[in-house]
Amino acid sequence: MNISLPGLILLCSGLFAAATPGESPLDLSAIASRRELSSYGVLTLLNREHIDGALGPDEHGLRLDLSRVTTLNDGTSIQPSAIYGTAYFGPYPFAAAQAAFAYKRFRAMAKIQDGKSLLEVGKLLKSGTNSEGWGDSGDIAVRLELFLAQPGADRALGVYDTFAHFRKTRKGFVLLPAIVDGPRVCRTDSRRPGEATIVFGTDQDAPAAVHVAGKIFHSPAGKRHEVKLFGLPPQTQSYQIELAGRMNQPVPISLAPADASGPLVFAFLGDSREGYGGGERAFMGANLADLEKLGALAFRQGAAFLVAGGDFVDGYTASREDLLTQFWGSRQAMAGFWRQRPIFAVLGNHDSFIQALETHTRWPLSLDRRPYETDSSEAVFAQAFCNPDDAPPPADPRLPPYRGAVYTMQQGFVRFIVFNNNYWYSPDSAGLGGSPEGYIMEDQLRWVEAELRSADQDPTVRYIFLAAHMPAFPSGGHVDKAMWHDGDNRIRAHVFRNGGLEPEKLGIVEVRNRLALAAAASAKVAAVLGSDEHSYHRVLIDKSVPAGDPTRDDKNHDGRIDWKAEEPASPIPGLKHPVWYLTSGGAGAPYYSEEPSPWADHWRKSRKPESGFRFSAQQHVLLFRAGAKTVSLRVLNPNGEIIDEIADLMSAK
Repeated sequence: MNISLPGLILLCSGLFAAATPGESPLDLSAIASRRELSSYGVLTLLNREHIDGALGPDEHGLRLDLSRVTTLNDGTSIQPSAIYGTAYFGPYPFAAAQAAFAYKRFRAMAKIQDGKSLLEVGKLLKSGTNSEGWGDSGDIAVRLELFLAQPGADRALGVYDTFAHFRKTRKGFVLLPAIVDGPRVCRTDSRRPGEATIVFGTDQDAPAAVHVAGKIFHSPAGKRHEVKLFGLPPQTQSYQIELAGRMNQPVPISLAPADASGPLVFAFLGDSREGYGGGERAFMGANLADLEKLGALAFRQGAAFLVAGGDFVDGYTASREDLLTQFWGSRQAMAGFWRQRPIFAVLGNHDSFIQALETHTRWPLSLDRRPYETDSSEAVFAQAFCNPDDAPPPADPRLPPYRGAVYTMQQGFVRFIVFNNNYWYSPDSAGLGGSPEGYIMEDQLRWVEAELRSADQDPTVRYIFLAAHMPAFPSGGHVDKAMWHDGDNRIRAHVFRNGGLEPEKLGIVEVRNRLALAAAASAKVAAVLGSDEHSYHRVLIDKSVPAGDPTRDDKNHDGRIDWKAEEPASPIPGLKHPVWYLTSGGAGAPYYSEEPSPWADHWRKSRKPESGFRFSAQQHVLLFRAGAKTVSLRVLNPNGEIIDEIADLMSAK
C-alpha cells in the first residue's frame, strides 16, 4: 500500500485516546440485546456461484442447468426443478467492429423449464443473424429472467446477465472460458505515467495475460484477475486479453497523461441504484437503463475518466453475496466506458453490507458489519471496485479500513481528493456506537486537510476537486441528513472506550464547517462534489452565504441551530475563497425535488439567483473541461440537452 506523506504524518498524530486491549469500539452489550435479521434487505436471490457454472456444452448449443441453485441469497432452500423463465442471448459486444461503446443486444431466446434450457447459439453463426462475421465461435451476453413455482403466488427470482464464449465443432458446441466481469481500466495516475491496472473476472479458473505495447503481463489461473501494467509508452492505444491461450479482440485504453498539456475532459455522476418503471430500471440492484445511457453520453463527449459518486446499488443488505451480485450488475451498466477509460468509485450509504438489528419500527438498525477488516462495507467496497490504494490506516485500529474508499488521484493537472463520509455507519451512534451519515472522523478530516495543503503547494496541480457521497450543503431530499442534519450539531460519532461510549469532540455541523474552511483555503479548489440527493444542484458558498455557525447561531445552547425560527444561520467565519459545491445524484435513483435550506433560500432571494444556485430533478451527468486557465461545467440530461453550464468555475475566486 502506498501512503502519501500527509498520511504518514497522521500515523504519528495520536488522535484517539487509548482503548482497553481487545475492547470493541461498539457497545456490544446494547447490540446483544437486539435480535439480528440475517436476511434483511436481500434483493438479488442468485449470485455468481449459481450462474458461473450454469452454462455447459451440448451437441445442439449451450446447455443451461440451474441445478446448483438450492439455496438463495436470503437463505431460502428451494428445488431447482421449480425454476422457470426465459433466457435471452446475443452477441457481445454487439457490432464490435463498428461501435466504439460496448453494449448488449439480444437476438434469440429460449424457454427455461424445470431449471433447464437449451440455448441454440448456432443461430448466431447463420447468414442473416451473424452480425459479427463470426466463423465457428463467438462471445455472447445471456440474460436470465427467472421465476420460482411455488404454492400460491409464484416468486420472481430476478433478472441476471452473464457472458459466455462458445465454439462449434464437429461433435457439437463447446464452452470455453469467458470474461464475465469487466475488463476494467483502473488506477491510472499522472504521478505514475505509463501505469494502469486491468481487472476482470472469468466464469472458469483459467490463466490470463494482458498484451499491451509489446509487453505481456501474466495472471495465474483463477477467476479474478488484477493485472498491473507498467512501463507503458504515452502513445499506448490498446490492450488485448489472452484467456486460456485464446486472444480477445483489442480494446482501446486511455492512460493518464504524462504532462499537463492540452485540455482535459472528465465526468461525474452518482446515485444509480434502482429506479421506478421496471425492466432495466430495476436490474440487479441498479438502474441499468439510465446509468448505461449517461455513461455512453460521457463517453461520446470525450470524457477521459469518470468519477462515480456512490449509491451504485440498493444495498443495505445483510447478505454479502447479494451485495456483490448487485455490484456486478452495476459494473455491467458501466462496462462500455470502463473497459476503455478509468472510473473512480465513491462509497455511498446504500453500498452497505450491514448487520441488521430488529426494532419496533418498520426499519431495523443497520450497523457496519464486523469483522471490519474483511466484512465492513468499506472492505467489501474495496473488493468490488479497483480504486487507488493510498489511504491512511485508521488512527484507531479497531475501526474499519479506509483503503479503497479514501484516496487521491491525479489526471494531468487535476488532483482529486476522495474522502468517505459514510464511514463506520450507525443510525444510533449515541446508543450503540459508530458514526452517523455525513460524519468525518478526526483522523480522516486531518488527512483531507493535509492532502489539500500538499496539492496546493504542488506545482504540477492546477485544479483540485474534492469528492464524497454526502453533500456538504444539501438542498433536496436530505436536508435533514448529509453533512447538515438540519442544523443539529449534537449529531456525531461515538466510540466505546474504557467501558463506555465517548462522543467525538466535533458535531456534524462543525465537521462540515471545518471541511469548508479547508476547501476555501486554496485558490486551486474548483469544486467539492457530492451525490446522495437524487437531483442536480449547485451552490456557491462564500463569506456572505448563511450556512450555520454553532458558536454564533445556537443561542439557546441546545446543540441545534433552529434556522427556520429563532436562530437564523450565519455565514461560516474565516472562509478565504468562494467554492462551488456541486451535487449530482441523477444517475437513475428515484428523483427528489428542492427543499428549503439556508444557502438556497439566500440565493433565491438575491438579485441574480442563478449566479449562486441552480436545481434540477432531471437525470444527468456533469462534464468538466479543464484548460490552462479555466474549468468549465456543462450538465447534460440523458438526451444530451443542456440543463446548466458555467463557463469557468474558477472565476468565482
